[in-house]
Amino acid sequence: MKKMAKWAGIGFVAILGLGIVGSLFGDPAPASPKALPTRTALPTWTPTAQSSAPGDAPTVTPAQPVMVPALTDTPVPAATATVEAVPVPTETPLPPVIVLPTVNSAANLRSGPGTGYAVVGSASSGQVIDVVGRTGDNQWYQMADGGWIYAGLVDGVAAETAVVTDIPALPVQAAPAPLLSQPATAVPVIIPTSPPAQAFSCAGGCVQPPDSSCSIKGNVNKDTGEWIYHVPGGQYYSRTNIKPEEGDRWFCTRAEAEAAGFRASER
Repeated sequence: MKKMAKWAGIGFVAILGLGIVGSLFGDPAPASPKALPTRTALPTWTPTAQSSAPGDAPTVTPAQPVMVPALTDTPVPAATATVEAVPVPTETPLPPVIVLPTVNSAANLRSGPGTGYAVVGSASSGQVIDVVGRTGDNQWYQMADGGWIYAGLVDGVAAETAVVTDIPALPVQAAPAPLLSQPATAVPVIIPTSPPAQAFSCAGGCVQPPDSSCSIKGNVNKDTGEWIYHVPGGQYYSRTNIKPEEGDRWFCTRAEAEAAGFRASER
């Protein structure tokens, strides 16, 4: 009996323990469902990551590939520079300069091309003359009035001036005439007693000296009309220029110069 009571107590305790355990771990009594509040629907928005249903893991929508156009080298048109034409002024051509024959120093005008011809007039420096012809050696020019002038005393004569072939005959024993008139003087006649020492002679005067020994200058002074000769070493010798067209001459001796009517320079 005692054993049965013991096992009955143990059984009761076990049942009691199971009841307690069942009350702890058993399903609770269903509770009355509570009314959920009504929610306003939000605007539809499709996010990149979305859920197909509540409680599901979000579904990740793969990003759509972006098509990037390939870079190409587009040729840039070259800039075209527009150059505006600048009008160039038209130059008015200058009228041609006409050079007329002009006398550059006082000169005698003669009846022919040479100092052996008679003086028929004179021309002053700066005077414009009308040249119509020339000699073949270009030493003398003929003017429109028939007179002749030494070429070295004229500037501006055209090179194509015609050569004159109808030249007057040289007068017989034509004496050189000075630029200005001079009183007539008796010319002494010198009769040499012996042959001259020099090989050349300028009796009456030479247009060009035959050699260096004939160095005496016979000059016709155009201001006073005097005939004066100058010897080397004289004060005025170096500044005296012989102009045959004005009556100047070269002499070999003093006697030749004096016989031709020239006197010695005082200096």
